[in-house]
Amino acid sequence: MRVSERVQYLKGLMEGLKLDTESDQGKILSLMADVLEDLAAELEDTREEVADLGDYVEAMDEDLTTVEDELFEGDEDFMPDEDFEDDGSYEITCPACGKDICFEEAPEGESCICPACGEEIPLQ
Repeated sequence: MRVSERVQYLKGLMEGLKLDTESDQGKILSLMADVLEDLAAELEDTREEVADLGDYVEAMDEDLTTVEDELFEGDEDFMPDEDFEDDGSYEITCPACGKDICFEEAPEGESCICPACGEEIPLQ
């Protein structure tokens, strides 16, 4: 049973009990039931908005996948592997000797020296 249905059931019980809505307790119970009814309506609206946003995000994801497929078709260098994990390390290839150089952190400065051939590698 949805929250709004439960609130309506509660209000029906209150009417069936013939609560005196002029007494202090009756006024409080009546006001609480009205507040619950408002909250249930807002909850239902929020659920609908979340569902709409979920549909929108799903459509955007499909569109993005289509764009990626079009842009990077056949170019495996630009598409990360499905099991790619970013461990915080960085890798560059020396343009002089072709060796891959791994760094545990992002290298600082404008250049670094290749440990294999000794050539300066621009980082910018």
